[in-house]
Amino acid sequence: MNRTVTIVMYHYVRDLARSRFPAIKGLSVERFLRQLDYIHAHYTPITAEQLAEALFTPEKELPPNAILLTFDDGYSDHFETVFPLLDARGIRGCFFPPAQAILEHKVLDVNKIHFVLASVTDVGALLYQVLSSLAEFRADYSLRPRKSISRQRQECIAMTRTR
Repeated sequence: MNRTVTIVMYHYVRDLARSRFPAIKGLSVERFLRQLDYIHAHYTPITAEQLAEALFTPEKELPPNAILLTFDDGYSDHFETVFPLLDARGIRGCFFPPAQAILEHKVLDVNKIHFVLASVTDVGALLYQVLSSLAEFRADYSLRPRKSISRQRQECIAMTRTR
């Protein structure tokens, strides 16, 4: 019985060049379309319902090379860009908008971090400022000490100190 599935998770899919945050870590529409072409040639898209049926019904199987496309965080990109492209190809995806963002009208912390990182030109300097602030306020807020700083962080700090 075939119960093998590839699950591909997407977040930002947008025209990055025209985006308010062109440096955000996202997938361009052109690359998404190329991925859909590849998926069409090599996989059989399935729905979440088909996956659940195959998992909970012993006699149900998944098609060969089954793939499930998921879209997290409920971005407008998904409604404005992704959904029409999938619909035109007859592909269904799973969309997971976060309840907290919708119910409380809040931007998720992870998105705040994305926007900050996409807005700064020197991530190393930002990292140095954050780590310096943590060190300065660690005692005031009972923050746990860092046992070790990764080599990558040490390199970023060293780069920013030489400027």
